[in-house]
Amino acid sequence: MFLRSLAPSCLKLLLCLGAALAAAGQPANAQTGSIAGTVTEQSRGTALAGADVAIEGRSIKTTTDESGQYALLGIPAGKIKVTVTYLGLDSKTEEVTVAAGRTENLNVALGATMKSSMTVVGEPILEGQARALNDQKNSLNLVNVVAADQIGSFPDPNAAEATQRIPGIIVQRDQGEGRYVLIRGTEPRLSATTINGERIGTTENTTRQIPLDTIPADLMGAIEVTKVLTPDMEADSIGGRVNLVTKRAPAVPQVGLTIASGFNTLVGQDIKDYNGTYGQRLMHQKLGFIGSANFYQNNRGSQDLEPSYNNSALAGLDLRDYTLTRTRVGGTGDLDFRPNANSTLFVRGLRTEYEDSEQRHRYRQIVSSGRLERLLRDRYHDSTQLAISGGGNHVLPNGWFLSYRTAYSKANLDTPYRLEGTFRQTGVTFAPNVTATSIDPNNIQANPQNENLANFNFIQAAIQNDRGRERNASGGVDVMAPTRFGGFTGAVLKFGFKVRDADRSREVDTLTQTPAKGVTLKLTDYASGSYAPADNFLGGRYSGFGTLFPDKDKLRGLSHGGTLVDTIGATGDAGNYTAHERVTGAYAMEEIQIGERTTLVPGVRFELSDVAYGAPVYQLDSTGKVQSRTLASGNRTYLNVLPGLHLRHEVATDTVLRASFSRTLARPNYNDLAPFVLQDPSALTISRGNSDLKVTTSNNVDLSLEHYFKTVGVASAGFFYKNLGNYIYNTTLQQTIGGDIYRVSQPINGDTANLYGFETSLVRRLDFLPGALNGFGVYANYTYVHSSATLPRGNFVLPGQAKHMGNASLSYEKKGLSTRVSFNYQGQYLFAVGGTAKDDNWLDNRLEIDFSVSQRLTKHLRVFIDLLNLGNEPYRVYLGTDSNRPIQEERYKIWAIAGLKINF
Repeated sequence: MFLRSLAPSCLKLLLCLGAALAAAGQPANAQTGSIAGTVTEQSRGTALAGADVAIEGRSIKTTTDESGQYALLGIPAGKIKVTVTYLGLDSKTEEVTVAAGRTENLNVALGATMKSSMTVVGEPILEGQARALNDQKNSLNLVNVVAADQIGSFPDPNAAEATQRIPGIIVQRDQGEGRYVLIRGTEPRLSATTINGERIGTTENTTRQIPLDTIPADLMGAIEVTKVLTPDMEADSIGGRVNLVTKRAPAVPQVGLTIASGFNTLVGQDIKDYNGTYGQRLMHQKLGFIGSANFYQNNRGSQDLEPSYNNSALAGLDLRDYTLTRTRVGGTGDLDFRPNANSTLFVRGLRTEYEDSEQRHRYRQIVSSGRLERLLRDRYHDSTQLAISGGGNHVLPNGWFLSYRTAYSKANLDTPYRLEGTFRQTGVTFAPNVTATSIDPNNIQANPQNENLANFNFIQAAIQNDRGRERNASGGVDVMAPTRFGGFTGAVLKFGFKVRDADRSREVDTLTQTPAKGVTLKLTDYASGSYAPADNFLGGRYSGFGTLFPDKDKLRGLSHGGTLVDTIGATGDAGNYTAHERVTGAYAMEEIQIGERTTLVPGVRFELSDVAYGAPVYQLDSTGKVQSRTLASGNRTYLNVLPGLHLRHEVATDTVLRASFSRTLARPNYNDLAPFVLQDPSALTISRGNSDLKVTTSNNVDLSLEHYFKTVGVASAGFFYKNLGNYIYNTTLQQTIGGDIYRVSQPINGDTANLYGFETSLVRRLDFLPGALNGFGVYANYTYVHSSATLPRGNFVLPGQAKHMGNASLSYEKKGLSTRVSFNYQGQYLFAVGGTAKDDNWLDNRLEIDFSVSQRLTKHLRVFIDLLNLGNEPYRVYLGTDSNRPIQEERYKIWAIAGLKINF
């Protein structure tokens, strides 16, 4: 209640701050007007985002938004000159007469530069680089962008894969496909994902992070990664913010169509990829719309081994063969209305659906208990993401700028069935080739001595249904007022507020089915006669894996046949929880133009968070039996004050220096706050919540220097430092229950953590080379990160922090031919924290090599071929400090896809 009563006080404090800034920054002269308009590319009418728009001889400037629109405020009445610049295109200067109290309309079209033989228009690599680098160059804070054409020049099927090309970014993978984004050595929870600048719900049931493999890359107009937050942005992004920008209505009619097909070399199954876009403007350019749709289906697979150890000796070996079909279907739409030069109204939306149908054949060799098990898991899940936003931008008669918006998003994850059947042979002896002092990491064998397929008996069928929902609704207002700050002109006072309301819930049902007393069911009677692992399982090293596994249809018939004994899990609903969160934010900041080259931005943001949660709590004894069940609920309210100071200085025309201090935060996962206990006997895991978790905060310092080449390129270097308080990490311990060794995990707060690093980048077309060689280009970046965390166990690195990461690609673009070979490197990092250093899980380093080639056949038609994972890099996790003791190694082989792109 005390903090709730602080909310009005915080708003009063914000108004006082705004008044103080306004006192220092007096209102601009009443005899001022405004200029607004759109900047486009001359030959095709494409809107240019990130173009620099400045008044000659005055400290008044701005940049165009993702729709190519801009507004210059507080311009003294009279004749002035407006200069528009954009890397890769000719600059243009226009003379305008500004009348006091009015907004003049100035639309500018930029043409290709004649200072060099190269052009960015129509060449996919250069055109994408131009959009990305213009946004980066002219932004107030540090932002990296992957534009639509740049996305298309890499063979990246989803948003996560496209984002990994940005400096300081690595991705966590699932079945070989990028899923979660890690920014600057921070785990996915410490970063946020937005669509068109608005937070969205997650389709994950246990975390806040957004799985970006559910969103097709082809639907995006751009992907923006903001690494330094200003006070006008929501503060829950310690690592950074990934903003997915949908496509905007073009100035001229646009039609795009992609038709492609391919295959995965492991399973030999097909890939389908279809994408279409249409957009145009009507009513004398006042009304614009664009729509995109995508269908992507990948029949893929993986082969996996997962050893486990007891005092470094082999305790078990788990072999798995996955076959799955993943389908992504999505669409976006954008509608905007510009009744006059002063106003824009818009509605934007995205909907995606992600289906994952999977069969897992699993062969467990349990050395510690003398068992062999053959299992089949049949699982299907479906997730949907809906995001709609709307709002308006207006230049007011007094020269102020008003922006308002509202947004709604809904995320659902449904797993209507997950059925896993287990057949077991007992009394097995083993002769493992792994001891506490000896191991061959490329040939780990349990060597069962007396396996007999006729002795595998049915043990159980485990069934789980899982449903998760999240709803987000938000609304906010921003106001910009031109002012004079001291003796400087061109200052802008910006203030506003935003309220975001979220509801999250999860419902889990579990059921275990066992044979009736005295009934023996044999694997040989329920085995599949058609199953065989694809491509010689794990290179032929494990011939004992065999082909005898439960059949999907026979297992389902057994489960539904009514002959088994149903047992509802004693902790069957332990994964259930509900959560409600409301975040009220308000801010004030002043953009002070010091001359024509320097901008200083002081400001502060307040965020009041109110979260409530509820979940069942189980108390278990040493054998795993339930002693008690209660329903727990609680709520927490807390206030964060988040100051920021940002400096942008143009050392020279194309050289930018940035320095900043900011304070940001990351809230605990909803699921982590719920005080649940979830025991999974099939996976031998126990998960616990922690209602005492505190929000993680971070003080951030950033410094960067960038030089931009007029022929579309950049050379940059930057340093960053983060001091984190109340860092949340998952601790994993072992507990023996009923003779089985369980991994028990629970999130807890650490004390402090420090993270620092530097990143460098070079993007350059080698246009200085003679003749045909000037078509070569380089795209490279490298990031080094170091961290130390103070936790009860001692000091160690942060989970998710890879010391080394980077990208390198060599491209060639000439006469319609566009090729690129790309390398993406991710260094090893701590994946999960154990009870001791020997129990930690580390994700091993990984180098992925991809290749793309396309050829323009006509003005409107291009053919392409993409090859992914040419090095057949595995996903590899190892135990403790010994990289020779893997606990997971998963392989996928190569993907290939070819097709046509048609654009009008």
